Amino acid sequence: REWGLGCLRLLDNYIAHDDPSVPDMGEPLARERWLSATLAPEQVAAAGLPELRLVGKVDRLDFDDCLGDSLKGGVQPVCIVDYKTGKPPNLKYSPAMNTKIRAKSFFQLRCYALLLARGGSDEGGVSTSESLASTRLRLIYLGGDTNLGATSLEDILPLDDLEGELSRVEEEVIRVWGRIAELVRSGDPSAFSHCDRPFCFCHEARPLVSKWLI
Repeated sequence: REWGLGCLRLLDNYIAHDDPSVPDMGEPLARERWLSATLAPEQVAAAGLPELRLVGKVDRLDFDDCLGDSLKGGVQPVCIVDYKTGKPPNLKYSPAMNTKIRAKSFFQLRCYALLLARGGSDEGGVSTSESLASTRLRLIYLGGDTNLGATSLEDILPLDDLEGELSRVEEEVIRVWGRIAELVRSGDPSAFSHCDRPFCFCHEARPLVSKWLI
């Protein structure tokens, strides 16, 4: 019963914050859309790494009407929207720490922006990287088990250095891929550490692996 009531609270928060009958940015360009791209094949191969194909499912893509038609060449500015069932990050720390927390929170959405730029999707009219440019990122926290309502956080991507921003994200993904490949080559399951996401299956799998290694 409590689980069901919690789900209804999330739905109430969603409707109150983001009424689908009157969308803030008009009808979405896409919903629940798979995006994928093979990243930096020459760089990855030169590093001796397996092919890196990044895949993600974005909750929603909106036309960023805050920019209107300010982009050149018929490119559409896009707002990437991601819903979270939990609470927003607590930005009560020093400016440097708050910046780090925000960067971590928005990294997933930056990866979506990278996928749109490097590959995109063959579905829903978002098939070419040339026609879309990610300009705005929006995280909507539906409140978890609280009654505080939904909270929206936004981040603006720099139009004057969008490719540089996305290249930095790509470099970070490649670094992570390199660390994963190194751990796999080591052949030591115990070398993998837990992630910091309590819902991730790795927290269930790790004790099982430990038993097998004893």
